[in-house]
Amino acid sequence: MIVASAMPPQGPASDFPRDFVRVNGYDRLGFLWWLFEPGMGFGEKAAWWRGDGAMRPRPHEGLDFVTFAGRDEVVAVNGGTVVPVMFRGVVAHVFDDFLGRTLVVAHGPAAGGRETLYSMYGHVVPRPGLRPGAGVGPGEPAATV
Repeated sequence: MIVASAMPPQGPASDFPRDFVRVNGYDRLGFLWWLFEPGMGFGEKAAWWRGDGAMRPRPHEGLDFVTFAGRDEVVAVNGGTVVPVMFRGVVAHVFDDFLGRTLVVAHGPAAGGRETLYSMYGHVVPRPGLRPGAGVGPGEPAATV
């Protein structure tokens, strides 16, 4: 799963990481921290999923949440994992990507500016009935992996 957001330097903080853990019950597994391999971060070039040192044709445009350290084990995110919304906004677009669908949410002018902040939730299955124009709130489940 890839989650990307272009946050303004002085923009509001998001509870997304805490909401992601909460809505999926990872706190019951003693969630400690996310584990990121080279290539899972924004702008990185490694094709981490291949395991053979291959590089992506373009820098990564997201952040892949795949595994985390729990109290007693390393846990992998799996199908059915819930993806919450980062900030209050309106669904701007839903389109197919190479592993599922991408959900784009517009959050309005950022930090008093004139530009709109967008967050994208890629390689997901949007919840039934979620279409462009629908309002969503922070922490609200919007999709599953």
